[in-house]
Order: sequence, then C-alpha cells, then structure tokens
Amino acid sequence: MSKQFYVYAHCKPNGDPFYVGKGLLTRAYNLKPRNPHHMNVVLKYGTDNISVCVFPCVSESHAFESEIALIAQLRGLGFTLTNMTDGGEGASGLVHSPETIAKRSKSLKATFAVRGKVNPQSQREKVRITSRGNKNCVGRVIPEEQRRKISEKLKGNKCAFGHTLSDDARARISAAHIGSKHALGHVPSSEVRAEWS
Repeated sequence: MSKQFYVYAHCKPNGDPFYVGKGLLTRAYNLKPRNPHHMNVVLKYGTDNISVCVFPCVSESHAFESEIALIAQLRGLGFTLTNMTDGGEGASGLVHSPETIAKRSKSLKATFAVRGKVNPQSQREKVRITSRGNKNCVGRVIPEEQRRKISEKLKGNKCAFGHTLSDDARARISAAHIGSKHALGHVPSSEVRAEWS
C-alpha cells in the first residue's frame, strides 16, 4: 500500500485556519506545537477546540505544491497563519541563527546529562537503536490501566479522526479554494499524474 500524503489545516473554533502543513499518517491530528506562534493559538483555544481539515494528495510532490498554494491562498484572503515559511520545504526552509543553534545544542547536551555526567556512548547507542525509524517508540507495551486512561481522555476529542466540520467552517474553506487546481475533488490530467510519478 502506498503512503497517503495530504495537506492539512488547523482551524480555530470559528473555522478560521491558522496553520497549514503537509502530513502523512496521523501528523495532522498531532497538535504538538509546530512553532511558538502555533503553540500560542492552541493554548489560547485549547486542543479540544481546534479542528483539523485534511485534503488528500496523490503524491508527496503534489502535497508540497498544494501546501504552497494553500498557504498563499489563505494569506491572500487575509488569514493570519502561524507558518514561518511559505511551505513546500517544511522546517528545512527555516534558517536558524547561530544563537538559536547554540541554545539548542546546550539544551540537547543538558537532556543527555545525568547527575552532571553525560550518558555513556553505549547507552546513547542503545536509545538510538531502540527508537530508530520510530518517532513514537511504537511497540512499547502500554499497561492496561494506562491504555484505559488514554482511551477515556480521547473520547469526544474534536481533533480525532472522523470529526465533522460545521457548515460555517466548510463554507470558509470552500471559499478559500475557489479556483484552486489543488483543491479537494480536482482530478489532475494524465500528463500531470505521469509527471508526478
């Protein structure tokens, strides 16, 4: 089965989009901060009040193009987005200052420090191998009690799969996509599909 890439938008309770991203699997529904501005909006409204709109794409390159187009469209319509780039590259489009790089380096070194000592190379290697290719450490056995608590917490979560948008939110998103060749429902020509593959 091929990977299903998509473009997604995080929306405020009134339906206004405030962030656009490219995703795969459950990326769109993970509301961990993309940047400080994104975090401020999520904290202001609460994760339960943020809705997620997903627009499937036929390939990763199509998703990148759609992300760029959607960010440009929404900004053109006057929406204030928390995206720090124009899309298409993800965080790789953001160039960090030397001060930021130094701060991150110091923070990472502190993370690996245990009682004033840096973790031995063998321990760091063990952690690296355990989590290789697995950002969420899938495969870890979660105790039944903890699984029950997680299940209870996620019940009624508006950001979970299957969330239905309000008519007002649908109308705003529809208006934002008028004239877009990347909008949901647009069927690319066979030439374009051949180029993407």
